[in-house]
Amino acid sequence: DDTSAILNTLDEQAVLMPAGMKPIIGKENIKQFWWPNDGSRTKVTEYTMKVMEIDGNNDLAYTRGRAELTFTYEKDEEKTEQTNSTMSLTLYRRDPEKG
Repeated sequence: DDTSAILNTLDEQAVLMPAGMKPIIGKENIKQFWWPNDGSRTKVTEYTMKVMEIDGNNDLAYTRGRAELTFTYEKDEEKTEQTNSTMSLTLYRRDPEKG
């Protein structure tokens, strides 16, 4: 349950595409979606990804696969656990500062 560690995997222009919702664009908007400042607490308890395809070049690559995310959500006296299974497409860009 490390919010910063999760957010540090995202680019500033990251796009989250939850099923049935409009895309959520930008790291800060994703943070507000997953961890709103309303007294609630979202805790990621498990994330797995099965890579089905990977390709790219020296500067840009992608993975396509299936992902499963399990999390708990708590607010006031209510606590729920949910698991979402999705298809995923992740783009990776080389950071020129890190080589």
